[in-house]
Formats: sequence, C-alpha cells, structure tokens
Amino acid sequence: MTRLVRIPMYFYIDHEERALDTPPEVKRTKRHVWIDRDHPFVAELLSDARYYQDTLGFGNEWHGLCHSARATVRAIENSSCED
Repeated sequence: MTRLVRIPMYFYIDHEERALDTPPEVKRTKRHVWIDRDHPFVAELLSDARYYQDTLGFGNEWHGLCHSARATVRAIENSSCED
C-alpha cells in the first residue's frame, strides 16, 4: 500500500531542478505534489528541506523557498506519525 504525503510544489520543483534525487510525483495540483512517503529519495528531499528551513535569515529572495521547505518538513514528519 502506498502512503502518500502532500508537499508544497514550490520546494519540490526547486529540489528537482537542482538535479537532486527526488521522489516521483504521484499526483499534482497547482500548489501541491503528492509523493510516496516510503520512497528512498524522500530522505534526500527531507534533508534538503531541513537545510532550507533553517536559512530564513538569508534574506527576502529566499523567503518563499524557506517557508515552502518548512512546510515540506512538517508534512513529511507529520505523515510518519500517522502509522
């Protein structure tokens, strides 16, 4: 059984465009992507999101990405509590 988690599109696309290991999308809307929480590349996505969530002090140009990263971390971590 696939366990899906909904994450923000903004951070997902940024992560993917930097040619990092990215879990494939299962579903997409205008603002969100659903991924399989158990895919091996989720660990890389989560690690990257944790880095960016802690960089809010970098300035306004990173503001949206940092908030999207923070929401990505929350979504993935909260989905692991639903077992």
